[in-house]
Amino acid sequence: MDISGYFPFWDKLTDAQRRTLAEAASARSFKKGAMLHQGAGDCTGLLIVVSGSLRVYTVSDEGKELTLYRLFDRDVCLFSASCIMRGVEFEVMV
Repeated sequence: MDISGYFPFWDKLTDAQRRTLAEAASARSFKKGAMLHQGAGDCTGLLIVVSGSLRVYTVSDEGKELTLYRLFDRDVCLFSASCIMRGVEFEVMV
């Protein structure tokens, strides 16, 4: 999978950094309604939408779902990789 077109900073990365990203990437398909990321305890990693859409939402204390935003073709979901960001604590589902 060629991921270079998804990152506007790709040309600023070193060859080693590009290799690291490319080697860690994998293409996967999911069925509609599948849960890809289940909150802060889940470290899914960075998600790139190649085709389709994703809904990012949170759940209130009362159990109600609140859609935060939707991701579409060529969008990147950074919050699914929040486990690598220090001091970031929030619960989002994808």
